Amino acid sequence: MKTSDIYSYFTRKISSEKFFEILEYDKKEYSNLMNINGTTIPLYFYGDEDLFIDKPKIKQLLRDIINGQITNIQMSFLADCISLSEKVVFDLDIEEIILNFADQG
Repeated sequence: MKTSDIYSYFTRKISSEKFFEILEYDKKEYSNLMNINGTTIPLYFYGDEDLFIDKPKIKQLLRDIINGQITNIQMSFLADCISLSEKVVFDLDIEEIILNFADQG
């Protein structure tokens, strides 16, 4: 996954379905390793462009979670990737929400 994939999802340059396919493919190893205590989980995430996440973008993610389009493990994977990326900046109110999702994995 790349920051440009996330940006494309937020700006609707790619369909939600395409984004979820990318998300599902990338989180498979992450999901398997989550079940092993004491495991370091590699995140294959490429920061190919800057990304600013604000309230409307979080609302879009939350709608997709509520609608069952994004699973908890997918959201946890996504939150881990974007919270650790140097290319992603958050609105001040948003960072805590993202970190909470990352901790749920």
